[in-house]
Amino acid sequence: MGGMSSLGIAVSGLNASQAGLYVTGHNIANMDTPGKTRQRVLQNESAYTTIGRSAGGLLQVGLGTDVGSITQVRDQYLDLKYRGQASKTAFYSAKLETVDEIQSIMGGLNDDGTPKELMDDLWRSFQYLTTNPQGLETRGTLITSAGAFINKFNDVADRLNDYQEIINDQIKSKVDEINKWANKINQLNGTISLSEASGDHANDYRDERNLALDELSKLANITYREDKTGRVDVYIENKELVAQGTVKHIGLRYVSDGSDFVEPVFTRETDILPATQAGTVDESIKPLFSDIANGRPVDEAHNNDNGTLKGLMLSRGSLKANYTTPKDVADRGVITKVQREMDILFNKVVTMINDKLSPYGTNLLPDPDAPKGVDDKENPSQHIELFVRKTVPRFDEVTGEYNIEESSKSATLYSMGNVQINPQLKDSDNYSKIPLSKSGAVNDVSLIQDILTEWQSSSGAYSPKLSDISDKQSFNQYYTQIITGIGEEGQTDADFIENQNKVMSLLENQRSGMSGISLDEEMKNMMTYQHAYNASAKIVNVIDGMLDKIINGMVR
Repeated sequence: MGGMSSLGIAVSGLNASQAGLYVTGHNIANMDTPGKTRQRVLQNESAYTTIGRSAGGLLQVGLGTDVGSITQVRDQYLDLKYRGQASKTAFYSAKLETVDEIQSIMGGLNDDGTPKELMDDLWRSFQYLTTNPQGLETRGTLITSAGAFINKFNDVADRLNDYQEIINDQIKSKVDEINKWANKINQLNGTISLSEASGDHANDYRDERNLALDELSKLANITYREDKTGRVDVYIENKELVAQGTVKHIGLRYVSDGSDFVEPVFTRETDILPATQAGTVDESIKPLFSDIANGRPVDEAHNNDNGTLKGLMLSRGSLKANYTTPKDVADRGVITKVQREMDILFNKVVTMINDKLSPYGTNLLPDPDAPKGVDDKENPSQHIELFVRKTVPRFDEVTGEYNIEESSKSATLYSMGNVQINPQLKDSDNYSKIPLSKSGAVNDVSLIQDILTEWQSSSGAYSPKLSDISDKQSFNQYYTQIITGIGEEGQTDADFIENQNKVMSLLENQRSGMSGISLDEEMKNMMTYQHAYNASAKIVNVIDGMLDKIINGMVR
């Protein structure tokens, strides 16, 4: 009986060593697999059997080694910290990418071919006119410079609009990713629960789920908790995403009527939902980002700056802004803020020049004393603006009044993309019609001097940082502040990301140090288990020889 008992003890050593070798081999095979965590075998002493008593107490003999369980080496606190920091890093990375693209579109203050350079060319063309106001060549230079100025600002507007569309597509893609990871987590929840309920370990499935949680945390702000069955409930932006074996699907809804821009909402619909009508509330459809929907600030101070998706939403904004967009609305988007500021500058330059050449008269009627061209001494041209809207004329021949700008009617705005050079002035034969003379005299440059003075004065555009009507700047100062503001925002985001990367690197090293698979350590474990296996095998061989001798050698 003692021999058989000893054989059982040796066999338990074989089994324990074999389990250790299996886990070690599994670790080595998955060294380069993303998301894989080091596993280890927990071994326990088996029960003891009492063989007698002594003065010191019971005499007991161990019955071998039990394999308790195969567990992951993982720190849940480090996972939580890592995912929180990853979410913030992803948010600012999305914003920084947008700022970098805007800087590429705008160019630097001293780069060639920038809006600033084309503005300066337009200013210089007026300066040249002071030396030869009636000359067709100097007037032609004005038309050429004005056309290049319009084309450049239109190009900036088009590229900003195009990039908004690109971000809009990225938003759709990120929503799909969130749904994909949510479904994956829910599927793994069921697999893990069933495996562990049957007594098996589900470490590989848990690795997959942890990887899914890592990826989901980069997309949005998530929290989660594991129940006693091994299932994980996931909350996104403090709303249920995965819970009780179900997944709350995130769909899309148009931001407003006539807009292609979308926002993420909780809905089972797979098609994009129509925009909510003004003055109505659909309680059945909840926006994913209630802070953005309600116009609340999103920043580090409010601790709601999380995830790539929200970073993209704030980068794109909710509309295509122009100079009529309220400042507080435009400032909610990285691109919309620049769109509004650039359009203010464009509008101020265009309307300042137009108002000098063709001023409004009393009660919005043509001013009989408006500046004149030099095309006809007896009946010189008047009321000809340099910049015109593409579809709405300055003067309505039917009503006899000027068509003023109305924020609700985009076609009436002197806005980027809606302005062109007056077709009447494109032909060199008509350059003399440009009303540059206040008195009608050929050499009268007082109007041109007024334009140059106004351009350089502080009565131009409002400061992009302030809305106070008294805080005005020259056009060049205004543009410089726009570019400086973009650079400052990008630098702030870059500095934040740099600091975040240091924190992320530290957390990643801590996670890797605890959960990562080291080849050196696994080889050491393999040698340990191999020697233990060999030792147990030798005991089995010795006991086998003893039993053979007793059974076969001593029988007569």
